[in-house]
Amino acid sequence: MKNDFKHIGLTVVIILLFYVGIAAFLLYSDYQYSLDKTVKTSDSYSSHKASEIVSYIDSEIAKATTMSDMLASAKEKFENRIASFTEQSLKNFVTTNSEIISATITWELSEMDKNWNLPYGRLVENSYIKDGLAVYERDTVDREGEYVSENYSQMKNGTIHVLFTNPYMNNSEIASKAQSQLSFAVATRIVTDGRFVGTVTIELPLVNISDILSNMPYDYAGRLFIVADNGKIYGHKNPNLDNTLFVDAYSGIDKNGEIVRVLNDGIMGGANFADSARVTLIPMYVKENGRPWTLVSEVSLPRIFKQSGRKVAPFIFLSFLGIIAMALFTLFFVKRNTSPLKSVANVLQNIDAGEYDKIQKLSSSDDEIQECYQVVNTLADKIAKTTAFANSIGKGDLNVQYNISNPNGLDLALLDMQKNLIHARKEEDNRKIENEKLSWSQNGLAQLGEYLRMNNADIQEFSYNVISFLVKYMNALQGGLFVTEEKDSVKYLDLKAAYAFDRKKQLEGRVQFGESLVGRCAIEGKSIFLTDVPDGYLYITSGLGENKPSCILLVPLKFEDEVHGVIEIASLKMIEEYQRTFLDNVAERIASTISNIKKNINTAELLEKFRTQSDALAVREKEIEKSYKDIRRSKEEIKLNELETEAILEVLSQSCIIMRYDTSGLVTDLRDLTLEVTGYKRTDIVGHYLKEILALTKNDMDNFDVFWNEIIQGVKKTRKFTRGETLYKETFSLITDEHGRPYKVVSVAVPV
Repeated sequence: MKNDFKHIGLTVVIILLFYVGIAAFLLYSDYQYSLDKTVKTSDSYSSHKASEIVSYIDSEIAKATTMSDMLASAKEKFENRIASFTEQSLKNFVTTNSEIISATITWELSEMDKNWNLPYGRLVENSYIKDGLAVYERDTVDREGEYVSENYSQMKNGTIHVLFTNPYMNNSEIASKAQSQLSFAVATRIVTDGRFVGTVTIELPLVNISDILSNMPYDYAGRLFIVADNGKIYGHKNPNLDNTLFVDAYSGIDKNGEIVRVLNDGIMGGANFADSARVTLIPMYVKENGRPWTLVSEVSLPRIFKQSGRKVAPFIFLSFLGIIAMALFTLFFVKRNTSPLKSVANVLQNIDAGEYDKIQKLSSSDDEIQECYQVVNTLADKIAKTTAFANSIGKGDLNVQYNISNPNGLDLALLDMQKNLIHARKEEDNRKIENEKLSWSQNGLAQLGEYLRMNNADIQEFSYNVISFLVKYMNALQGGLFVTEEKDSVKYLDLKAAYAFDRKKQLEGRVQFGESLVGRCAIEGKSIFLTDVPDGYLYITSGLGENKPSCILLVPLKFEDEVHGVIEIASLKMIEEYQRTFLDNVAERIASTISNIKKNINTAELLEKFRTQSDALAVREKEIEKSYKDIRRSKEEIKLNELETEAILEVLSQSCIIMRYDTSGLVTDLRDLTLEVTGYKRTDIVGHYLKEILALTKNDMDNFDVFWNEIIQGVKKTRKFTRGETLYKETFSLITDEHGRPYKVVSVAVPV
């Protein structure tokens, strides 16, 4: 009896282990699949985001380099007028580059002030936007000694040529321009004739890089953030971790310090550094900076395991209930009748061994035992069918039929598992298709990025490269790229490049805004997708003759809420939604590049105009220099006349009193050899108003203001006064400047 119960218990345990093994296998398989998919997607997208950030920083460094080269050229050519040039250049720069916080030019003071010959001292010129206007500031620093930063010293001595700083907290009055106080800067050297003369620095808000990280085309399961080479975290979804050291924030998962070692080595790495997360590190090298920033991608492993567990949990639960029900059912009948237990045990042993062909149907004349046998026979049939069904499912045959009458919980659980696996396979197939679409879009973006990063000085060539690539990559047949131009304050669209176009009617090279489908797309600023192409609008020529296209796609090239052009693509095949989404996504990058090309062309034209004006200014400068020589000769003659006049006044002062006044009546000069006789001092008269002097000497004069105003109007006036025992007659005369305006008043007092 006891042995029989042991055999029954052993059989139940074996069946339980069998189902637990199936559940564990399914759970582990789904977890591994989810983990591999998430890791591949995360690594691919992280690499793409890292490239996008490096491209953004490189473009800002290129702007600073362009400004440095322009200033170096201007300094060599316009040494004496460089101040006005740099002021206008800075204002234009911050006005046309709204994404920056400020732009700063730092000059060596000895380069800007020829009277300054010390090795320290700097002239700092800064510009930023405030209340919609460009503000310009200028100041000199370090005039008492060298207090410049280590970065500036390294650029000055040539250790580094391009500077890319770590983020820092910007507390200046212009920090409100950015959405965050965290900022970083790029800087380049200004060199003339191989000599360092200063730097150009562009200050940028870190939120620009945070926007790149947060701009996701789909629901990204991980976390992306940046670790600068100072070891601090920036752009983290958890704001409490921003501007904190990585070793402190992630000490819980990086117990062995492996992540920190990879960060310090500046190499790409990715591994399960802990049970809680998988971290991928992607270094981002910018120009000449030796130690890069690192893009960190963090994927939660428990989250993936939890998602996998939800799928398999119903099967495990129902299987467990079925096994418990089976055990209780068997024990109940064993207690009622133990004599046929061995027969039942043999059947169960064959079931446990999987030898279903050796199972014989049990039969008994006893109705109660026969009922028990019937249950065992039915159970054996069900387990045989269940095992065959499970084996088929394990081999990947998800369409196998599982026909059984009166299904129990286990049967229903297996059927649900089959449905879930079929659904999971469909989802996997759909994910593969979506991944292929995503990979197609990412590859297209990467290939197009090569054209966008080229030194595009010719907008015609750039337009042809872009439209020919898009038509080929989207498997279309024809395409055109229109660029917005402006003449006499009227905007229009100019066809810069066309690929395989063969319109039935004349292809217009210039389209007004609102005119035809191209003009309508530009003025509305929205994409237009037509599957019913109007007759006569466009025909595609191929080896089979002319055919009307199946669809036409027009996408506006918008950047910073401004339409820079329109792309038109026609195809005999239907353009899929993911292809249209791809073109919408790349349109802004193409528009941004077109905007930069236009700015570069305008800058080149302005520089050429500036060179022409500088030549004219050089001629004018020679004329002015000649005029200066004439003026110096005139000044020398005036000085001789003044000396002669002074000699005459000195002679007159031997017998007369000579006084000079400004137009308000203030005494500015006095020549009087008899002054000591009166007891007055020179300081009692010089620097005082005539009206006060008259009051001091108690000489009352009525209507003094009328008297003085007549003098200022050019009327010669006289008065008499006594000095000691001598009576004097004083005559007032007005002196005017070269424009006839009152300049000063002179009086001569002659003894009567």
